[in-house]
Amino acid sequence: MIKPRLYRLWYSLSAPGLLLGTLFFAVSLSPSLIPRPFELQAVLSGIALAAGYGLGVFVFWLWRFMELPVVRGRWLRWLKLGFGVISLAIATSFLVQAASWQNHLRALMELPPVETARPF
Repeated sequence: MIKPRLYRLWYSLSAPGLLLGTLFFAVSLSPSLIPRPFELQAVLSGIALAAGYGLGVFVFWLWRFMELPVVRGRWLRWLKLGFGVISLAIATSFLVQAASWQNHLRALMELPPVETARPF
């Protein structure tokens, strides 16, 4: 029963929305000059992901509204899989580096390192 739900969820995702949402998420993890606790970082990253996904869906809608060619069939499945793998790689690499970036910045500002910002 879970498999059909996962298939429906996967096929309902927008490939451009997924990639753009992941890029927004990754940028939200980059260091800033304002130290953020991990709870606030999680909320900001979630909002950035949702905003990027929404923008990607809008751009795809606009693409279809202008009646430009759209990928369909087997190519669409491969494209979604490729975008999913790229998105996973981007998100993982930024999550792994986020704590060290913040700690490096905090060291420059002579603040104690963040102990709770771990990727997993």
